[in-house]
Amino acid sequence: MSIKGRTILVTRRREQSGELIQGLERRGARVLLFPLIAITAPSSWEQCDTAIARLGDYSGLFFTSTNAVEMFVTRVQLTPDAFSLLSEAALYAVGARTRDALVRYGLPVLSVPASFSGSELGKEMARMDLRGKVFLHPRGNLGRGDTALALRQAGAVVEEVEVYRTTEPDPAGWTGVRRVIESGEIDAIVFASPSAVESYVRLFPPAEFSLLRRKPRIAVIGPTTAEAAANRSLPVDAVAGESSSQGLIRVLEEILRT
Repeated sequence: MSIKGRTILVTRRREQSGELIQGLERRGARVLLFPLIAITAPSSWEQCDTAIARLGDYSGLFFTSTNAVEMFVTRVQLTPDAFSLLSEAALYAVGARTRDALVRYGLPVLSVPASFSGSELGKEMARMDLRGKVFLHPRGNLGRGDTALALRQAGAVVEEVEVYRTTEPDPAGWTGVRRVIESGEIDAIVFASPSAVESYVRLFPPAEFSLLRRKPRIAVIGPTTAEAAANRSLPVDAVAGESSSQGLIRVLEEILRT
């Protein structure tokens, strides 16, 4: 069987998963949407605004999520002349989606690692002589910091600024989705971030998941999300070869073939 007629739970916000949802529905899948994380502004923009005022001083900026791109660039656009400085900066991105988010703003990206993870981006950038160079890392409150660590170990200075906060969904809204999973109606669950995995295992602990008579398959967008699942004992059936909607659709077709 293909994914036609299968029920797939997508755990990312609609505005970030539109391409995935459309692609699945075109192939005949039934898609249920339940975002496991909510994105909000930081408690203060002061640190970010200070960094924006100094954009010309940085050797480059690196982004490890689409949320960081959207929140940071939107803030930059509020400051006269800041966007032109950003467009001239050396920009680095983890994953195709993060790169594409920058490109949609007309911002050129210098590097995307072959393996879409923060640690791989850090290793790739560390091949340059980074001693004394200063990089800006717009990030969320729950960012892993793998790229920043690799750059610091290579002699660079990394300034990190919080541009968004990740919060969990209202537990009351989870009740209906949990009931559907327990009924065995869900064929697969898609995770696109470590934060979503963390929220899921708090709402549905792996020990309870293991007792399900019919377990949904688990597909994740990349190695960082897979690692988060492994750390929380959540079994992963497939990791997208490319961290994109198309990559997720391909692995879903593979694991739901039988």
